[in-house]
Amino acid sequence: MAGGEVIAQVGDERDDDDERDDDDDDWEVIYEGAASGDGGDDDEWDGDEEDDDEDAGEAEEGSRDDDDDDAEADGAPPPMSLVLRIAGARAVAGAGGAINALPVTHLVPLVPSIFPRWDPSTSALVMDPPEGLLDLGIRQSEIRALRRDLLPYCARVNATELGMPSRRTLMRSGREDLATRVAALGDSAAAAVTLGFTFKRKPDGYWENIDFLRDALLQLTHAFWFEEMDEESEEIFWYNDISGALSFEPPTEASGGGLDAPVMPSVADVLEARRYDVHHAILLHGGYKEVAGRLGWMQKRTSENRHLLQFATLRREMLEFLEEAGEELDVPPGRLPTAATLTGAGREDLVQGVKWHGGFVRVARRLGLLNSRAAELTDVAVAAAAFRDFARAHDVPALHDGARIMPTNEQLIAHGRHDMRWALRIHDRASIVELAGLHDPNAANPNTGGARKRRLKYDDARRYMREKVNDVAPPLTSARRFREWCEAGRRPWFIPALPSEYYSKRGEWRGWDDFLGAPERPRGLRRRSDRMKSYEDARTHMRTLRDAQRGGDDDGAGAPYDPSTTAPRTSSEYKRWVRAGYKPEDIPYDPVLTYGKRRGDWRGWDDFLGREPGWEKTRAERRRGRAKAGSAA
Repeated sequence: MAGGEVIAQVGDERDDDDERDDDDDDWEVIYEGAASGDGGDDDEWDGDEEDDDEDAGEAEEGSRDDDDDDAEADGAPPPMSLVLRIAGARAVAGAGGAINALPVTHLVPLVPSIFPRWDPSTSALVMDPPEGLLDLGIRQSEIRALRRDLLPYCARVNATELGMPSRRTLMRSGREDLATRVAALGDSAAAAVTLGFTFKRKPDGYWENIDFLRDALLQLTHAFWFEEMDEESEEIFWYNDISGALSFEPPTEASGGGLDAPVMPSVADVLEARRYDVHHAILLHGGYKEVAGRLGWMQKRTSENRHLLQFATLRREMLEFLEEAGEELDVPPGRLPTAATLTGAGREDLVQGVKWHGGFVRVARRLGLLNSRAAELTDVAVAAAAFRDFARAHDVPALHDGARIMPTNEQLIAHGRHDMRWALRIHDRASIVELAGLHDPNAANPNTGGARKRRLKYDDARRYMREKVNDVAPPLTSARRFREWCEAGRRPWFIPALPSEYYSKRGEWRGWDDFLGAPERPRGLRRRSDRMKSYEDARTHMRTLRDAQRGGDDDGAGAPYDPSTTAPRTSSEYKRWVRAGYKPEDIPYDPVLTYGKRRGDWRGWDDFLGREPGWEKTRAERRRGRAKAGSAA
């Protein structure tokens, strides 16, 4: 038959040699499990069966021999449910001009369309393969050979994966031949998949998925584990340079650094690992802080004792400390030592670790212990005394009746008194306030139902503004700056928002200079605003000037305004008049600011300049009328 090729002969002299090796066969039949006695159904062959399933071939070897004997006896073609494995070799040029023989294996379905003739007399199969069928086996042989040749240039990604060498690496190594063979398989990404290597360059849009970025960050953090040995005990442990965690068991990649939550690597860590792709992916998602927040990870800390960020480590070291030194330091059983006790024992690291995990109250609760300081406040009388002492120690000002103010939650947090906050949760707040003799600004007014907030008396408010505010903030030297200070949200509730009105009603107001403690000025020296005329005197001056210089066209529609001959009639003319230097020293540059915002006397430009009400409107109407007349003419 045209194009036919004899590819195997059955029953040659080696068939009788029981000692021969099966691997030396010219061909091998692999049985497909779907077949039985019906050998004429081509559709029963499944091409996805394992190619190198030698166990299946050995298990069915007896059946194969029986089928071959039947075929020889009957002259019929072999069963159609078989796949023929044809093993051969191909010549490949190697280094130095050597010719190497590389194995080639073809897997061909045993079907009449491919094997049209079977000659029982010569025990030969004649194959007429479709175009490209035999190229598949050659391609697999080339891929295996190329993978073997590329191994010396591959970088290990992890314990099980090898990285695909770049074209630049191959060219620098003088292996242009390998670069050409890789290019024959397609682009680098396709070649890496075909060869079973890992390709570090990701496809377009890969890093837009934050889950892929999370996996890459976990791998990077895991790469920063270092195995070390304790010099004294010779115990092996692992240290993570990103999180600072210690582990006495081999860490896993999913641990994310070994702390309670994964730790976000810093910019320096990512660049040190030369993972510029990960760095740009982080920037794509908003930066390191934004990515850490979206993933729920911890920010990297560079302080000492970072390993205590893992609560299990803090638990272990705290319990070891109590076991070794608790009795010596008189720490009652079942209680967490105080910060002073830990500091006195030289364990500032444990104090810092406790603060990292929410404070002594929260850590004691998680450890199943009782906070030493909080344990004392289980008695309501002791708790009330603690609040009273706190108010006195921190100079909390008194109200009109001399009662001290109940410390606020913000004050307790600022001074680290979480034990007192815990006491407020286990005791009735009103009972503590009554026993401590304090005033609670949050207590409800029985008449209104709202919070009964009483302000400080004038002397205490004056002292607070002078000592607590002007010593730590830019000095408040005027009512305007006090108003800006209030609008910035810095005013405490016991300072009235309008102190001049509040204390004037009580006959205590003495002026802003006295209330704010403004610096004293030399005798006879006044503020610029104080040196100005009163509003009435300034208005009289402007009206007198207007009457003296009145003349010509009063509506100003004629010649341009001349400040040397005409009194200002509008706000813009007033500004030009001031800039021209005709303003007396006791007339303000900005009368709206001086007489309006500062003194509250401003009544408008009509009143100040002596104009008739609505003069501006009639002036504009007269201008429009003259313009229309000129157009008509």
